[in-house]
Amino acid sequence: PYVLDSLQLADNVMDINRFKIIYNLDYSGMPELIEKVFSEKLPRHQAEALVMLADDEENRDCILSHLKNKNKLIRAGAYKALAKMNKKEDHQLLLDILLSEKDTANTEELVEVISGIDSMDIFPDIFDYIQKQYEVFTSSDSWKNNAELTNKLSKSLLLLKNKEDSRSFQLFLQLFQYISDESQDFSGMRGNVDSTVSIASSINACMATYNDVDSIYD
Repeated sequence: PYVLDSLQLADNVMDINRFKIIYNLDYSGMPELIEKVFSEKLPRHQAEALVMLADDEENRDCILSHLKNKNKLIRAGAYKALAKMNKKEDHQLLLDILLSEKDTANTEELVEVISGIDSMDIFPDIFDYIQKQYEVFTSSDSWKNNAELTNKLSKSLLLLKNKEDSRSFQLFLQLFQYISDESQDFSGMRGNVDSTVSIASSINACMATYNDVDSIYD
């Protein structure tokens, strides 16, 4: 009761946390509260409410309707909700939105959502996408002082989190070998170091999600 009484629907961090607590307490009046949230201008609350609605498959159409919402936060909430529903067609839909660059304002959010999907159904498309970026990355020396090129590859590599496959590991090895070989050229050394750190960080993040790293060697 105290948490419910303190809920102000002020759309700030503290109030969002109260909203989540009420939801986690299985408050019986949650449907009415969510309806109230959508009746007002509360983008942060609405984003969280979409994730809550993902508990029921009947709410899928509602969630899909917000994929083109004008508000960046609400679109991000819809992405998280679809990932939570964990359906193959939704996995593909999220990846299509990312690869088509239809929502560049939410690129990082989409990468985070897709990287959290523990399913191999979209792995082939993800790997092809990253393989093409790898080819661009290794096609010239521009990466040495091109933070944008390096950042794009580093972020894309995160899509391989929770998707354990020998092809991913081979790509990681190729990247390290390429950067190591190129680093023998001391021109652009700062770019080499920055790229190595950024890419290594993404690879380590992926490896941390793999259950049986030894099996990758098989």
